[in-house]
Amino acid sequence: MSNRHRAEKRRRTGRVWDLVRGALALGILVGLAPTGTLASFKASTVLNPAGFVTGGLDLRLRDASTTVGPGGSFAHADLAPTGLLPGESLAVLVPVRNDGTTPFTWVANATATGGLASDLKYSTYVGGTATNATSALDLRTGSCTGTASTTNRTLSSTATTVVSTQPALTAGGSVNVCVLLLLPAAASAADATAAITYTFAATQQVNP
Repeated sequence: MSNRHRAEKRRRTGRVWDLVRGALALGILVGLAPTGTLASFKASTVLNPAGFVTGGLDLRLRDASTTVGPGGSFAHADLAPTGLLPGESLAVLVPVRNDGTTPFTWVANATATGGLASDLKYSTYVGGTATNATSALDLRTGSCTGTASTTNRTLSSTATTVVSTQPALTAGGSVNVCVLLLLPAAASAADATAAITYTFAATQQVNP
């Protein structure tokens, strides 16, 4: 092979290699191009709570038949004795019930009106029992157990707190209140009357 032929062959071989290198270079560029494209993904969750339902506040006295709710009341016959004599006393048990669905704290206020109101003495106990007995002289005597909230209190037409705010009473729970009514031996108001009112107020317990 002459020098001219060998030189021509090298030129052709060089052009082929340049084309191959160019193709390889293009392949590299094509291969790198997809890496410059990024996908962006987003996810979202919606919180959709159910409806809210309030608890029921239901304070009752004595039993389920005595509805003492907003503005409700009932007449407790034991707190209206007849023929009370000086020196006699009477104990009356009043269960405070939570017939609602939410705990509540409670407080009791009392008033007394009438000509006999200033002579009567009231004591109020929480968490006890009431006992009444009659002596051989036919005199009635009452007594209360439990924690004394107020003792020998004279009531008037102005409301007086007789039971301060008590611990929360759970739904379905109950606690006894004992009211002790006393007509002192020195009382002289014959044929007089008095009207006694105990008001129990409940407040829903607020969780901290």
